[in-house]
Amino acid sequence: MFVVLAWFATDPAAARSVSGRLRRASASAGAIVPPTFMRTDMGGATWGLAVWHLKDMGGYRWPTVAAGGGVTAISLGIPVAGNVTGGPLGMARRLLDGADVHADVVPPFGLIARDDAAGRLVIQQDWLGQCRIFTAAASGVMAFSNRSTLLGKLLSGRATPSRSGWASYAVTGHFGGDSSPVDGVRLLHPGERVTCRPTPIGWHIGHDTRFCADDVVRNGLAARGDGTAAVLDNAAMAVRATVSSLGALYADEIVLGLSGGKDSRVLAAALLDAGQRPRFVTNDDLAAEAEVARRLVEIVGDTRGLRPAHDVSPAAAPDDVLDVGLAERVLRLQRQHDFQFPATYFARPAVAERLADATHRLVITGAAGELATGYWYPADDDETPDATLAGARHHLLSGAREHVVEPDDWAREDARLVALVDHAASLGLVGFERLDYVYLMERMRRWATSAYSIGTVVPFLTPAVVTATFALTSQQKRSRCLHDELLRRFMPEWIAVPYVSAATGPSRATQIWDGDGLAATRRLVENLPTRGIGTIVGARFVRQALRDAAAGRPMVRHRKTLEQFVALAIASGTLEPVGAVRLAIRQARRKRFIPGQRVAGRIARVAALGALRSR
Repeated sequence: MFVVLAWFATDPAAARSVSGRLRRASASAGAIVPPTFMRTDMGGATWGLAVWHLKDMGGYRWPTVAAGGGVTAISLGIPVAGNVTGGPLGMARRLLDGADVHADVVPPFGLIARDDAAGRLVIQQDWLGQCRIFTAAASGVMAFSNRSTLLGKLLSGRATPSRSGWASYAVTGHFGGDSSPVDGVRLLHPGERVTCRPTPIGWHIGHDTRFCADDVVRNGLAARGDGTAAVLDNAAMAVRATVSSLGALYADEIVLGLSGGKDSRVLAAALLDAGQRPRFVTNDDLAAEAEVARRLVEIVGDTRGLRPAHDVSPAAAPDDVLDVGLAERVLRLQRQHDFQFPATYFARPAVAERLADATHRLVITGAAGELATGYWYPADDDETPDATLAGARHHLLSGAREHVVEPDDWAREDARLVALVDHAASLGLVGFERLDYVYLMERMRRWATSAYSIGTVVPFLTPAVVTATFALTSQQKRSRCLHDELLRRFMPEWIAVPYVSAATGPSRATQIWDGDGLAATRRLVENLPTRGIGTIVGARFVRQALRDAAAGRPMVRHRKTLEQFVALAIASGTLEPVGAVRLAIRQARRKRFIPGQRVAGRIARVAALGALRSR
């Protein structure tokens, strides 16, 4: 991974006030990066740019920092499916010349290019806005970073939490739109280009929107005139080109998560059809997933003589998750990923306390395939505006139940959703097509975790593939037209194997209340302050969940409430000067859960909860 921090004084006098805060921001960055990282610095009296990055990129052929011939290129990710002619420096020169170098790239990918002679610097966000490039301005200084907390510390000395940002996280399960965890900090818009030019009276910062998600959608609507066969042919060529392009960027084994579902099956077929030999990995938390994945591998061995490596293991086995307590798992995940990860990941094994000091293998994921299957469509065919908006509310506003969140916070997010649906309508989308747009702009742009490590590739976000999904009708999506046709082109022998849905069979995955989860939650709610972001999710609903657990009642309906509350409470302890919450976190971190002592059954739950007061 990497950390980047850049600042520009639009008023030269403001530069003098930056130095002290810059040292604190740099120290904060240093606390998260391993000592093996390199640091590349450039700058002058009125600007500065620092990049902490790996020196050895392992199997990746695309460095984070490259310089030569009067140009410096800083790549935030790898440009899958893009024009990589001339490497990073060639792409940087084209960006400086005004080209839309991001228009054919699979997100996330951001590029910073500097003309060393002229001093001009250009920052390009990807077309979806998925690359984590945040910006903020204060007191004559504008700054950019892939970590919003660094911007808060640079510009004001501390990262003050954004109430609206955290309300969005609570209501939707992620930071929606351009929001961030830190007050006054926003994510760059889809396709946003920032041009920084030095002048005698300070830096001039220009913002422009280039090729973006709306253009991809408009292209899909225009492609309907070409006919369905042409749309499907273009999608197949785009998927094949994307997986075939990986060799130019990566020289080691490729990994694909093969489930029993639709999306990964199509990508596995495309990889094998293109001559790639990936390693397949399957999670067996759902037994049916593993069974179907094994069957697919057997079939390709019987019909084509191919024997791809295939690893099957649980994604969140209790013994792997619960040897680190809940508060510690949450704290590490929030620190490593700058608070961005969804709360559902709290029931996964703990991440390291710093960024990884080596690259991982290139991983391909079937995320975004939902855009071609009507994933968010209601069961009926009512595509009226009211029904469509109700469907959008049902899916997007699902981080926590409406009555659990403060009314003003809920209303703010609902208004944002209404505006997003209205914008989809302004593009020419009708009915359930608007749900696909919301899914693209919210779930894929902000919720998807592919933005947080180099080498997680999402072929269904190839611009031409997304265009194809918006060229199909809602009925064609319901019938899995794109998936079935691509599978017929790549691996027809897999068509007869039934797909597995997420609802097939019980899951053995760890839940947030397992281990010390209930006890840690109790400590947090008992030490909750009366103000701040920890109050967005109502404490009385958390206490009700704890009482239900103590009484042995089913906990499934409380899962999201507990996840979102714990996320906000621990973030409050990190970002807000509230001693009681910080003390509760320290206590929870010290009470590390011992493997094998999983809380199960009414008696164990009562013991873990102790003397919970009915408040």
